[in-house]
Amino acid sequence: MKDRKFSSFRFGKQRVPEIYTAIAISFDKNADIEQIKTELKIIGISDIKIEAPKCSNELDVVVFETRSKNDWYLNDVISKMFSNMNCSINELGEIITKHNGNTYIDIAFWHYKTYPALEISKENIKKINLLNASLGIDPY
Repeated sequence: MKDRKFSSFRFGKQRVPEIYTAIAISFDKNADIEQIKTELKIIGISDIKIEAPKCSNELDVVVFETRSKNDWYLNDVISKMFSNMNCSINELGEIITKHNGNTYIDIAFWHYKTYPALEISKENIKKINLLNASLGIDPY
């Protein structure tokens, strides 16, 4: 994508930003979350985090979380997130659709006054589109 030699030279020894990514799927609080978890496990997704915000009528299922990665390139971290998928995007999409879920690609970065490249490749945009996902980017 980018000439990394130029980027390394330009930024010198400044602190590398931390980038977090995850696929968050929101379901109605009345959804059968145990059935959803079972279906996710059948297609090979075992690292599942359930969040139930008190001020919401939804449950969030978080999968393929990258946690915080030090990187200059958002696209590299998104690629890593998708490479961790041990199922097909279509299989995941079918479960989301079946249970009326809404998918959100959650991205946060801590910049430390040095900003990562926010470029996203066509390949990753296609994957995000296959999940019919919204995209959110939060800088800190």
